[in-house]
Amino acid sequence: GLVEVAIGREADRLEQLYNSGDPFPPAPAKARGISRTAAQRQGEWLRGEWERRRQAQTPPADADD
Repeated sequence: GLVEVAIGREADRLEQLYNSGDPFPPAPAKARGISRTAAQRQGEWLRGEWERRRQAQTPPADADD
């Protein structure tokens, strides 16, 4: 949320400075980032990676015996 607010404020400031206060036009489709499918795939990979890292840091339950 903080990043969203900061970027919104900066966009407003830049619109005032460079665009007579009018909103900037939308970005071209190619400039809007990666596809939804690619973002979901990346999210799944990251969730799996963080789970593997958590498991690697957690000692086995029978290690204290």
